[in-house]
Amino acid sequence: MQVWQSILMFLYPDYIIFADETGCNTSQKKDGQVGGRKLVVEKGTVPQVMCSDFDHNFTCLPFTSASGEAVCCVIIFQSKTGEVPLDWRMGIDASVNPIRNGKGEITVSHNVGTGKFHPGGPKCNYKGKE
Repeated sequence: MQVWQSILMFLYPDYIIFADETGCNTSQKKDGQVGGRKLVVEKGTVPQVMCSDFDHNFTCLPFTSASGEAVCCVIIFQSKTGEVPLDWRMGIDASVNPIRNGKGEITVSHNVGTGKFHPGGPKCNYKGKE
């Protein structure tokens, strides 16, 4: 079998986009991992770690240019109930303290917008375009 090798030089590598799809589920109840790490505990015990048990599937599609720059990341949520939680759609900025009402609950109306707890969906910037 003969193998042909080619050397390609692209004049505009920024115009060539690659995408890769990864599927996942937000429920961490049975995976035994936290943040991609296995937990080691004494035999016969269960690690006591808080985790998400919401059963929402999502697909992540990162887009990268041939020049190696990240272009955009698209996340598609799916839920058995048909509703994706609002805070997932609005995003959460963990560096911002949310405004709470008198009962200590986070009120969405006071926390939505740029620079707030719920800044809105992600924005992609590539080559000066949003």
